Amino acid sequence: MTDAPQVVLLHGLLRSRYSMRNMDRFLQKSGFETLNLSYPSRRYPIEQLATNHVLPKLTNLEPSKPVHFVTHSMGAMIVRCLARQHPSLILGHVVMLAPPNQGSEIVDRLAKWSLFSQLIGPAGQQLSTHEGALPAALGKASFNAGIIAGDRAGLCLFSRYLPKPHDGKVSVASTKLVGMCDSITVRRSHTFIMNSAEVQQQTHHFLKHGQFKHT
Repeated sequence: MTDAPQVVLLHGLLRSRYSMRNMDRFLQKSGFETLNLSYPSRRYPIEQLATNHVLPKLTNLEPSKPVHFVTHSMGAMIVRCLARQHPSLILGHVVMLAPPNQGSEIVDRLAKWSLFSQLIGPAGQQLSTHEGALPAALGKASFNAGIIAGDRAGLCLFSRYLPKPHDGKVSVASTKLVGMCDSITVRRSHTFIMNSAEVQQQTHHFLKHGQFKHT
């Protein structure tokens, strides 16, 4: 057992733990004890991913210490499910990078397309902005959440479906979560937001202080 804060990293839809590798290395060099997880994001609904594929991997963490999280995109929904389904889990600070906390308009428009639905799987199909969809049903944050949104779309085929500003996949407005502690917007696109030095520094600051560094 060490005194180092423990941080779990969760990737987004259609990605793997390797997408969080740079963030993982940065946090390790900054003195955090990290656990960078993979989960089968396309195969199961979000609730099952949280309970059956992420929660069991947390058993080796020190139970007396809070568990901090850094998530990308749909990874934020995993943490929200964990907080709701397993309130005994001691959640520390949670940094959400480009999270679809209120869903994505892209899913609203394209979920009925067979090829798109097959691509994003059952979890992706849950990310609607509709009132009865999972993002709304999970309710407000019951933990210390800090949100980093991007507002640079880059080259994205789906930009026309999103209200501005957005990161090419999720609008800035949709990243917001009732009960969040703090939020910032950076000039980054959705897919590689976690590799930004600015985002990494802000993530470190929130994990240490529970707020971002505002200039």
